[in-house]
Amino acid sequence: MKKILLILGSLMILSGVLGALNHVSLIFKSMEEEFGEYGTPGTASLIIWQYIPSFTIYVTLLAAGSLLLGLAALLKQQEKRNDLMEHLIDAVKANEVQTAQPAVEPASDIEKQTLALFQSRNEREVDESHQDPGKDERYYWKG
Repeated sequence: MKKILLILGSLMILSGVLGALNHVSLIFKSMEEEFGEYGTPGTASLIIWQYIPSFTIYVTLLAAGSLLLGLAALLKQQEKRNDLMEHLIDAVKANEVQTAQPAVEPASDIEKQTLALFQSRNEREVDESHQDPGKDERYYWKG
């Protein structure tokens, strides 16, 4: 994709420059013919004004080629960034694996007591909620 954009952008810029040079050459040739035929240099501005609108295609080619080259450069930098991010993620994963392995230790007495306390509370809450389901019923006034 990047190579296609580079080639296409380069061709567009090259054709825009060559076309503009050819167009300027055409303007000067037509001005020489006008001077040879009429002998007055006053028509030079008229000839230039006639040929200026046809320059837009060459300017468009230059601008579009520049945009394509910029897009290709952006894609190249994005690919480099993605490669660096992949290396960074791999390094972080390797670091996490190394730090996680020594962290696996048997649970201490305090942790065991805390887990037992939480389990007993959960069992007690479950038992209390199932003992008397009618106790929490609400009474509504039926007017």
